[in-house]
Amino acid sequence: MCTLSYRSKQFFTCTEPNSASADARWYKGLKKNIWRTLFQRAVKAGEALDKSNVPIFLEHVKKICGHFAKTASSESEELQHALRKFVIKSLHMAAGRTAEISWLHLLGLKWCVHFQCVFCEIPQTKTSKVKIIAFVAGNDRHACWFLDLADYLATGALRAGLERTRSEQDYVMWLFPALRKQNPGKIALV
Repeated sequence: MCTLSYRSKQFFTCTEPNSASADARWYKGLKKNIWRTLFQRAVKAGEALDKSNVPIFLEHVKKICGHFAKTASSESEELQHALRKFVIKSLHMAAGRTAEISWLHLLGLKWCVHFQCVFCEIPQTKTSKVKIIAFVAGNDRHACWFLDLADYLATGALRAGLERTRSEQDYVMWLFPALRKQNPGKIALV
């Protein structure tokens, strides 16, 4: 059995976020030097430094929604496609994580007379902040949030979701009840 000496235990406090010991300053300096060295190597090698994903722009959203609008062959597919279009459009306008729009609820949507749009507050659970989102009309049928809202309401998907949540004693009228069930980033909207 291995036991650590007092000095060894004290050294490993350097990994604590707010530690100000000499060991912590050494460790932070080491990490900074390693990062600088790796960064300089990547610059000299001509490597891409930004590893983030390619963004999805409105033109992509319009193509996706256009595809869903044209391909429904049955009533159940129509319901699924209306939900998918509405989720994709809402997520695009919220410019955030999927989990953020899972917190949208019907009574949280407010009409703004001045800007002629619907706005709402979306809680950002990771940062414990609130984000204000504006849902606006689009310039065509594949870009219009209001049209997707109307399609979604017309299919009865929201009513079916509300019936399920009421039976679970959850009286909040979530706009996307399916996203509330599990990890919203991995859910297949059916």
